[in-house]
Amino acid sequence: MKQHDMYVHREDPSYAVGITEVKDGVVSFAAEGGGFVKSGPVGKFEDDFRPETPEDRARRFAYAKDAVQLEWDDPELRIPAWTNGRYWNGWVMPAFEKDELLKAIDDGLLSDVKYHEPADMFVSIMPMDGANMLPEFDTEKLYAELAEQAAAGELYIETKIGNVDVTIDLYPASDIPTADGGTVRAYPVGAGSWCWMKYQAPEPVAGPTA
Repeated sequence: MKQHDMYVHREDPSYAVGITEVKDGVVSFAAEGGGFVKSGPVGKFEDDFRPETPEDRARRFAYAKDAVQLEWDDPELRIPAWTNGRYWNGWVMPAFEKDELLKAIDDGLLSDVKYHEPADMFVSIMPMDGANMLPEFDTEKLYAELAEQAAAGELYIETKIGNVDVTIDLYPASDIPTADGGTVRAYPVGAGSWCWMKYQAPEPVAGPTA
């Protein structure tokens, strides 16, 4: 057992933790993707957890169809998505099918996201200062340059458009593994940087009683 080793809970293998330190018979660990660091005796830890196997990891990383929403959105709003057992700072890391993303954009749910068909990727451009508006720019020229950067593996870019500092995230398509053993073409928009959470239907409002 050493730092960065991955373990899963014996009763719930979907709960994975990473070792942060082992010292003087005490192990410190945290849930993968974010969470408070916990500590306890190595023996007690090994009673509750076991090393993650490749099979565990494959199951945890396989995607299942779900729905997600952004933390700050109206709780009625949701987007169909594929999610798995990976988290970022406690937030889910979804992947989306193209048609469902395009519908979300048309519905005004993802106003900063555009689709660039020649490179089969979604693009998010946001001003670093939320108070700034994006100036007019040559979309065709910029997106062609971004496609070259995406092809080279550069998916996060800080630059200027006009005199506005912006961040650009590029989300090319990939084939993700699904729990039934197949694959789905999907795009990880906001995964690992946005506060996505699994959709939870609002509690029904109790009606008046007689």
